[in-house]
Amino acid sequence: MSKKDSKEQDLYKRVVLIRHGESLGQTASRRGVDRKRDASLVDCSLSPNGINQAFSLKQQLLRVLCNDDDDDDDDDMQNISFELVCVSPLTRAITTCVLGLSYLVQDSTESFQTKSSNHAIQKTGSNKSSSTTSFICHTSIAETGGSIPENKGRPIATVVKDIHHSIQDFPLSQTCLTQIDFSLVPSCWPDVNRKDGAEKKGHETTSSPSKMIKSKRKKNNKSTNSTPTTTTSNVTKISSSRNKLQDFLEWLYQRPETNIAIVCHHNVILHLTGHQLKSGGVPNCVPIVCYLVRQVSSSGRSSNNGSHEYVYTLNLESNDTTNYKGR
Repeated sequence: MSKKDSKEQDLYKRVVLIRHGESLGQTASRRGVDRKRDASLVDCSLSPNGINQAFSLKQQLLRVLCNDDDDDDDDDMQNISFELVCVSPLTRAITTCVLGLSYLVQDSTESFQTKSSNHAIQKTGSNKSSSTTSFICHTSIAETGGSIPENKGRPIATVVKDIHHSIQDFPLSQTCLTQIDFSLVPSCWPDVNRKDGAEKKGHETTSSPSKMIKSKRKKNNKSTNSTPTTTTSNVTKISSSRNKLQDFLEWLYQRPETNIAIVCHHNVILHLTGHQLKSGGVPNCVPIVCYLVRQVSSSGRSSNNGSHEYVYTLNLESNDTTNYKGR
């Protein structure tokens, strides 16, 4: 093993998975709305309860990540600080991120102002923060599976504009929104997913009437397709999602940050954790602590340059979610 490989094997990364706050899609049936078809739910945001859950995220992190017997506030804040926050490009995830994790921007700003107390930058009241946390939007952690409206992405510019308007009463959250790096989101998002037939239904937009008509025609002709074909399509979809998440975990492993939060979705978390959660469900806005590890692939294959193929997994600190509320 080379020195480089040895060094990489020693990497220790804590990853905290966070499912977004309760969405309007989750409350649809209680409100008499068709979750599977209602156009108002396309890439919907949070319910009032979901907004409250997002605002309570800091307290949830303190509860899960900090020692209740420890009265050291500085240690507590250190435990709930992250070097990197990855967020899905869907509205409910980004909204949860900027409402619930904006304290990361606040803490960085306050630290920056303290260090700059004798400099002109504090006197000028600059709005720029020297945030030590990187916020990155990554399409690989958008919700997978199903064609329900809430899982259909929208152009990022539209999403950001809508979220900015919805959080106008919360300037710190607006600042957090400006900190998110969207450069990894393709300019053609969400249509880029159509290149992969397995993801077509999960991220289909409603902006093109002709595409909607084609989708309806396929649905009407479903009876002409054999059962094996449908089964193969579903298997391909699951396989594609898993490959995409493997690529994401490899990307995460190669990054320098070791203390990471991921704000994403129910199915994504199940896939990332290998369905290890005892309850089988993922609660809204309850942190799930994992550790990212890399293992040599069981296939034993090597790449063209002779190096090993690796599998990246998230190992749960605890898989006991019996007190969690389900979907």
